[in-house]
Amino acid sequence: MQLISIEHRTAYTFSQTVVLKPHRLLLRPRDGFDLRIRSSALSIEPKSNIHWARDGFGNSVAIATFGEKTEQLDILSSVIVEQYQQTTLDTTLLPNLSAGLDQGLEKNPNDSFPELGLYQVATAPCTEGAHWSKCQKMPKRSDEAFHELARFCETLHAQIDYVPRSQPGVQSPLETAQSASGCCRDIAWLFIQATRRAGFASRFVSGYLVNDQSETIGPSDQGATHAWAETYLPSYGWLGFDPTLGRPAGPKHVAVAVADQSDSICPVTGAFVGPLGTTSTMAVTVSCQWLDPAENTFKEAFSH
Repeated sequence: MQLISIEHRTAYTFSQTVVLKPHRLLLRPRDGFDLRIRSSALSIEPKSNIHWARDGFGNSVAIATFGEKTEQLDILSSVIVEQYQQTTLDTTLLPNLSAGLDQGLEKNPNDSFPELGLYQVATAPCTEGAHWSKCQKMPKRSDEAFHELARFCETLHAQIDYVPRSQPGVQSPLETAQSASGCCRDIAWLFIQATRRAGFASRFVSGYLVNDQSETIGPSDQGATHAWAETYLPSYGWLGFDPTLGRPAGPKHVAVAVADQSDSICPVTGAFVGPLGTTSTMAVTVSCQWLDPAENTFKEAFSH
């Protein structure tokens, strides 16, 4: 087990006094067998009432409502998580299908898992580029598909240049493929649409990435918000794939929210009402780092 410390601050400054409408916050990581939350604190100024809920995808959502006018809004999420995944996913960490686990699961995945239909709808146009045609030929057996999906990540990483972009929204897969560039959201969305067209169920993931000397995403080496994909393989369940880095997800990935589309899981969404001409500026800082290695003790991955 390793400890990861995450601090995510979003600060808004308004040119005039405004009334804040309810804000929807997706900042709490998805805890489970592989990742647990040791501590979590959410600090908001001005004073707010916070209501916690789970959305239709099982994400933890904080709804903040405000009772006073303000010229600033400051949101700080501080979390320490226990990461039980020791290494990047590969088939040595997954069940051996030769033992018969795949029986009854691999034959008709669409019929066996009708609840996955939402994640199989390909909504964006495709291009006949090399990465698309390669994806169309993917095998359906989980162990073979895992290797092909990992190779598809490598292909996108090699062919698409990562270009950070602070503006909201996601490029179309066609634009990302034709321009051969995009931010992590764009590249993940291309991967999702391609794998859906090949018959897989795939979903969008937003979260954090621990940066180090070997891999850096975003404007800072202190860690960053990040986006990647998860694809459902019947014998293995949901597995993470990061085409921006060119490999399956690993211990440096901390998932916060999942959805079929990217626009529904922004970290902070909300609105304000103010005098005509009121403008706002936003500043975001993220720190996502390993705690002192001396404080960490590895346990066998997924042992809990």
